[in-house]
Amino acid sequence: MRVLIVDDDVSIVVALQTLLERDGHEVIACTNPLNAAREDAAFDAVISDFNMPSLDGVQLLERLRETHPRARRFLMTAYDRNDAITRAERSGLVEQVFAKPWRIETIRAALR
Repeated sequence: MRVLIVDDDVSIVVALQTLLERDGHEVIACTNPLNAAREDAAFDAVISDFNMPSLDGVQLLERLRETHPRARRFLMTAYDRNDAITRAERSGLVEQVFAKPWRIETIRAALR
């Protein structure tokens, strides 16, 4: 599976990329949500942080839904769920929310 990872924290991106590549996934890593919103490469899933500068994770996933409608969409957050995250889940924009610190087993199970 080809997975787009978006987080403004480089260490999170590197850690997830390393773990998912060990599992056989191809990873596109991005630390800038505006660049990720313009991503034209094909991918099967996107895992995005919620709290990022310029564009939050919900806004990013809304844009990516338009350009990559078949991609599965996941959100990571270290914060309590707010109204935007709850609406994103209820509307089907987000398949699952991973709490930070995330557990790789949870992410692996979600990507199956």
